[in-house]
Amino acid sequence: MTIVPDFVIAARIDAHHRAQQLEFEAAKRVEERVSKAKDADAEAAEEIGNLLTLTLVRGITPLERLRLETRLADHQSAVIRALQENQDKLDASELALDALREQAYVHKDGRRIFKSQDGEWVIDETGLRLSPLEIDPDQIEDFRPSAETWLDALDAHRDLQEERDALIEYQTDLDEAEVLMRRGGLTEAEASELDDLLQGAPTAVRRHLPKSDPAAVSEATNEDGGPSFPATFNAPEIPDATFGAKTGLN
Repeated sequence: MTIVPDFVIAARIDAHHRAQQLEFEAAKRVEERVSKAKDADAEAAEEIGNLLTLTLVRGITPLERLRLETRLADHQSAVIRALQENQDKLDASELALDALREQAYVHKDGRRIFKSQDGEWVIDETGLRLSPLEIDPDQIEDFRPSAETWLDALDAHRDLQEERDALIEYQTDLDEAEVLMRRGGLTEAEASELDDLLQGAPTAVRRHLPKSDPAAVSEATNEDGGPSFPATFNAPEIPDATFGAKTGLN
């Protein structure tokens, strides 16, 4: 059970009271303006009253605005942490790919070649399958990284790149939402769209959100189907480099 400090509780209660006071004062001003208008012109008063009522209906309350501002700030912090985590994994992934290339068989035209685990087919580093006329699979030693290992490493790297693109796009959306918030006068429709944006945050962002945020998830959860990587990227297992060095084989 999380114990909330007394000063935090007091601040929240104070914010709630301030929000209620603001709403009360706004409603009072509407009534006063409508009342004055009725004294001057009954028809004009009705139009003014309808306009002011519509403004109150469309606009969000100060308390709702405070809630959205808090969530937006939490998501901004979370996306920054997610981007840094993603970069760390990308760096580790690049190192893993480089190590596999270093261990791969080198074709006569300079391409890195990988043989399947069953020894039946061969691909180059782009994933293109080579015919037996280009290279006999038996030419490639079994100790070298397999085609499956290489393809898994490539897929992991591409997933990380896609995750990064999604994070950058989400960060751009958050920046636009922040500009909208600073503009003021957020309508209920705009507030609903912002809620939808925050609720649809990428999984990598959700893992860094406070538990109190409705979009927060644990690291083990992957609700939106996106890549769910551990905090530390695990590079594919790489065969022992010393064997090739000792034999002098490429």
